[in-house]
Amino acid sequence: MKFEESSNMEEYKNILYQIFNYAKALNELRNPIVVNIKNYQWIKYFKDLPKHESIQCMNVLLKNNQCEDLDDRKFILRVKKPQLTECPSPPEDLITCIRGNWNNLDERVELVTEDTTLIDMFKVWEVKRNQWLETERPAREAMKIFKELYKIYSELDKEYEFLELVIGDGILKWTTKEGKEIFHPILIQNVDLKLNLDVPEFTITLSSNVAELNTVLLRGINDIDAEALSACIKYMEENHYSIIDGESVDILLERICHTLSADGYFTKEIDDEVNNHELAIIRAPLLFIRKKDTGFSIAIESILNDINYNNNIPKFLKCIAGLNEEVALDKLDIQDDAELALSIADEDILYAKPANAEQILVAKLLEHRDAVLVQGPPGTGKTHTIANLTGHLLSQGKSVLITSYREKALKVLRDKIEEKLQPLCLPMLKDTSKSYELEKTIDELNERRNNTNEALLIEAVNSLEEQRKGLINTLRSKKEQLKKEIEKEYLPIIFEGEEYTPIEAARFVAENREGNDWIPSPVQLGSSLSLNNWEVKELYESNGILTKEAEIECDYEYPDPSQIMNPAEFDELIKEQKNLSSKDLDYRKDLWENPRKDINELNELLLDIIKAVEVIDENKPWVMAIIEEGYKSNSINKEWEKLIYSIRVLYEQSLKFKKYESEYKPYVHESLNNEKTLETLKEMVTYVRSNKVISKLKLITKPNWNKTLSNIKVRDNIPSKSDEFTVLMNLIEINLMRKQVVNRWDKLVASLGGPKASDFGPLPEYQLIKYATFIDSRLSWYKHDWKLLVTKLEWLGFKWDTFFNEDKEMHQEFALLKNIKKKVTKDLTPIIQAQINRINYEKNENKLKSMALLLNGYSIGTANELIISAVNEKDASKYKRAYKLIKSMIKCRNVKIRRQELIKKLSTSAPEWANSISDRLGLHGVTYVPGDINMAWKWRQLNDELDKRSEVSIESIQEEIRRLEDSIRKVTADLLDKKAWLKKIQNITLEEIQAMESWKLTMKSIRTGTGKRIPALQAKARELMRECQSAVPAWIMSLNTVVENFNPQSTKFDVVIIDEASQADILALAVLYMGKKVVIVGDDEQVSPLSEGKEVEGYEELIDKYLKDIPNPHLYTPELSIYDLAKTYGCKPVCLKEHFRCVAPIIQFSNKLSYKGRILPLRDHSNVSCKPPLICYKVETNVATERTNQDEAEAIVSLIKSCISKPEYRDKSFGVISLAGEDQAKLIEDMLQGAIEPAEYERIKLLCGTPAQFQGDERDIIFISLVKSAKEDELLPILGYGPHESTKKRFNVAASRARDQMWIVHSLNPDKNLQEGDLRLDLIRHAETPYALDSEIYNQSQESCSLLETEVINKLREKGFKVIPQWPVGDWYIDMVVKVAGNKIAVICDGDKHQGIDRIEEDLKYQSALERMGWNFVRIRGSKFYRNPDETIKEILGTYYMQA
Repeated sequence: MKFEESSNMEEYKNILYQIFNYAKALNELRNPIVVNIKNYQWIKYFKDLPKHESIQCMNVLLKNNQCEDLDDRKFILRVKKPQLTECPSPPEDLITCIRGNWNNLDERVELVTEDTTLIDMFKVWEVKRNQWLETERPAREAMKIFKELYKIYSELDKEYEFLELVIGDGILKWTTKEGKEIFHPILIQNVDLKLNLDVPEFTITLSSNVAELNTVLLRGINDIDAEALSACIKYMEENHYSIIDGESVDILLERICHTLSADGYFTKEIDDEVNNHELAIIRAPLLFIRKKDTGFSIAIESILNDINYNNNIPKFLKCIAGLNEEVALDKLDIQDDAELALSIADEDILYAKPANAEQILVAKLLEHRDAVLVQGPPGTGKTHTIANLTGHLLSQGKSVLITSYREKALKVLRDKIEEKLQPLCLPMLKDTSKSYELEKTIDELNERRNNTNEALLIEAVNSLEEQRKGLINTLRSKKEQLKKEIEKEYLPIIFEGEEYTPIEAARFVAENREGNDWIPSPVQLGSSLSLNNWEVKELYESNGILTKEAEIECDYEYPDPSQIMNPAEFDELIKEQKNLSSKDLDYRKDLWENPRKDINELNELLLDIIKAVEVIDENKPWVMAIIEEGYKSNSINKEWEKLIYSIRVLYEQSLKFKKYESEYKPYVHESLNNEKTLETLKEMVTYVRSNKVISKLKLITKPNWNKTLSNIKVRDNIPSKSDEFTVLMNLIEINLMRKQVVNRWDKLVASLGGPKASDFGPLPEYQLIKYATFIDSRLSWYKHDWKLLVTKLEWLGFKWDTFFNEDKEMHQEFALLKNIKKKVTKDLTPIIQAQINRINYEKNENKLKSMALLLNGYSIGTANELIISAVNEKDASKYKRAYKLIKSMIKCRNVKIRRQELIKKLSTSAPEWANSISDRLGLHGVTYVPGDINMAWKWRQLNDELDKRSEVSIESIQEEIRRLEDSIRKVTADLLDKKAWLKKIQNITLEEIQAMESWKLTMKSIRTGTGKRIPALQAKARELMRECQSAVPAWIMSLNTVVENFNPQSTKFDVVIIDEASQADILALAVLYMGKKVVIVGDDEQVSPLSEGKEVEGYEELIDKYLKDIPNPHLYTPELSIYDLAKTYGCKPVCLKEHFRCVAPIIQFSNKLSYKGRILPLRDHSNVSCKPPLICYKVETNVATERTNQDEAEAIVSLIKSCISKPEYRDKSFGVISLAGEDQAKLIEDMLQGAIEPAEYERIKLLCGTPAQFQGDERDIIFISLVKSAKEDELLPILGYGPHESTKKRFNVAASRARDQMWIVHSLNPDKNLQEGDLRLDLIRHAETPYALDSEIYNQSQESCSLLETEVINKLREKGFKVIPQWPVGDWYIDMVVKVAGNKIAVICDGDKHQGIDRIEEDLKYQSALERMGWNFVRIRGSKFYRNPDETIKEILGTYYMQA
């Protein structure tokens, strides 16, 4: 088994060996040795400096006195910004005669005139101009030097990690036998370039006191005496030479010259002899910019040596080497994201600053894994996360290295680390002094070590841990309570099987408070009322029934009220009797014999008789005649029946014929409407049906046919078909029938004076049909209708014949009918009414007698005596009192028992209400129900349920949560401080203490010493500093600085954190080699190593040479980043999502382009003075190239100058990004440096560069130059994502650098020059309509105000608050923001959300995130607001309410 493990170890050691060898070779391929200074981007010989008062230089560096000598020996060069002047203007009379630009130093001017006066004037002016030329020419040369230094100052600032300014001397000119052409300084010394903005002035100083021998020039040269060269190097180190030492450097350079070649030639200046020697060294001091020697090659050499002897290789590298050993992970007890977001703390994670779920997860994962990958999209708090994580690791006694490809990502990191822990974190950055920072750390460490009682510190740590644990548990409990309290605003209230939302319940309570709040509390919530409405009413009525008198009286026996008349009936009866008594009850009593006493029958019959005689209309004699004929003769009736029958038949036939008439349109001449024509047509039909055609010959033989056909038509044609002849026959038959009906009508009706048939038009049947029914009813009236009514009347006892024969008129027309109508209408009604009155009176008297008899059978009592008296006296008022008293007494018999039963029953659902009625308290002692029982019970149930739900104040919970979070932060910070320093004090070694003290003493000697001893002391200080390094637990530096200062073979950190890992290439493995665990923070959607430089050619050969045995060797391209490498080998990234940098409209472009909308913008934009957030600015141009656009550059310069003059841009920082490479950025930078004073330039932190140079950086205002231009109708090729999505990544970085405002400056017509899918088109469109993307990604996360929110807003405004509804924060919307006294209060309304209970956790997550950003939140219960709006507003907003 051990053999197998050993074999595996050797295998992946071999793989690592290959990877690091490849990395070393790739580094050398990328950074070839420069042997000719012409290959540097900038060089400046001191001898070429112009002579001007603004330029001062050490004379030792000059070959003549062309520059002012420096008084201050600290500087080797000082260059002030010279004052330039304009040429004196010529007299006006000369201007038209002068040829040439007199302001141009190199242009000759001439006078074109023969006027002697003008010639004399010209000569005088020319003298002035020549004097100006003499002084201005060197000034302009000096300005060129100033601008060059300004340019390289900016370049060094942007590329500090990779470029350096050095002074060189001793130009080695050598063509070696190997064919290498060398022309390069052999002595090199680093210098610092600084800008004094107050002057303004550039100064160059030596950053190291000792020059170094540039031995890299000599690599690969075989015929060098190695021993002599080593001796020469040792000689240099012992004598601490500096380039500015003068003659001693001459001696040194001459020795070097002869060491390299016995025939070598040394000279202090270039002369003809130089070219006669194979090797020469020329004294020619110069400044130049070169790539830094990063030290990666040395570091990798150290690692390669270590791999051979070290089996303790970091597991992360083992994984890359292909060792797929399973790392046992404990089950992580991690809350889900939503719950984590509600918590700023975890018991095991010590974060002093607020953190979201993903940030906490990073620390959790690091406890269980050797490598954690963190994806940090732009502005999502990577630095904040690293600062928190660093503090946590320091509290565990871990050593930490925080590094990055560029320093920009690290500059603010140390300040974000908890203040008391900062001395434990040593930054080695451009603007920090390593010795100064180390001295501060040593002083703090010594003070802590000397003044700390370890036992007491341990006790304090334990106490704080317990305190923190308790606070966290309480916080979790409070947050759960908060969630439940909010949920109450969404959980329905069930009342009698119906659901009500709390807001619906609150509205009901508020709207129905008046008149419905009379049921006292408490009640049994959720239960039905234990009494029904009648029982409640009965209970209240019993209050008035149970008087003292009633208790005595109720013992007697009383008649059942249902068996006697009620007062209203008695009163009505008495009134009726009095009324009847006043009438003549004996009127025509003689006409009745044994009458039946059925009043209803009499009334109904009287109405029927009156209605029956209405048919007798004396104004229509013909109708009277018809009625009379109906009862006189049967023979006449038959004639009438024939008329009625013939009318009905005609009507039916006519209706049926209508459809044929419209279809055939038949015509028959009037003369042919006879039986003869019918016979003729029948003959024709028979003929045609035998399939014969009526021919002309046939018509000759049948003249009657011919006559008939000439007078009939069908559809305006002569008929020829059988159906056409049939229709014509039908028409004739109907015409004949109509003629017959008309004759009968006129004979029977018109003769009696009725209407004539001709009055009804050509088709009289349609009117006559109505008369047929009328005539039929009148003929049968007497025998059927009238006789039946008379029979009924006689059956009721009326003597009709006697009555009818009285005063009967005779011998007049229609005498019978007229007598009937007269007797009925004038005499019959009062006779029948008198009979009805007699029957009613007798019936009422019988009722009174029966009731008196009944009442006399009961025992004597007040009520009984009173009612008997009332009946006898027929006194309705007395009867009413007696009846009421009887009813009351009957109720009293069981009212006590019943009352107690009801009260007991009521107490099960409403105990206080039952007690109030029992004791007759106030309103509950009345004899009526105080209001609507159902409404009141519903009101009390809903109100009390809402009271119960709002017993706990949400605001008090939130305030407690805020207090707990603040306490946890303070306790955590205190715990971090004590725990981290305790670990440091416990872990520090004696060797580290001694090294630190020695280093401090050495530094003191350096500061107080002088002369040649200083370089030796500095060397000793550097040696001691390396020994002190292990005493510092946390280091912050760029990757280059790491390999310059730490030996991977001997330096190990518990955790290495690498930021902006997507920019770091495979060389960063040298730094990760130093970490037992690694945290890789980056973003594969941002620029990769490929974006950092030019394409590397020849790397494929290196892959083939070095990476034969490793998995997936093809992936190891120069653009492979450490982030990509970690992801490739299985590290699943934790993605940071909350974005805090840009205002939402700016970041949404990147959010859609690269992150599929996953970024959550949380920055509040309300205080941003620069609006709008995006501006699209089009430039008209004719001078653009592939890499530069002069007009765009000029536009951007003008815009920036305009911006910085406006108050809204005060204190804003500015940046310019070119999306087409460095050339445009440099062009804009040059123009800006000429247009803006250096002090102002520095104040606004103006930076011009590419996306890669901006990665890890940000500015308030960013201008993006698209550079590319096109002709008006030119369609450009699509600019897509590019190889390895490099273009997409550049756009992502560029569009995510602006905090407040982003300008897109372009020279294109997007509609004509750009195609769909072009990133330039997408960016321009986004700038033109920034909120379109916002809506597209989130689909409105913006909702309109709900009813509750609207009413809260109105109430707040009514109270004087300024309210902004639907305040956007990224894809979330705060219901409203209240502005008061300079504060913004976020208001959330609970209970009326469309999403309801499902969104509570998400809303709380957003609230927590915004509270971390300083927002104050209050929550309004909808159920509370609707019941008492004023009090709710006052309670929630507290002191702000008073301020408003």
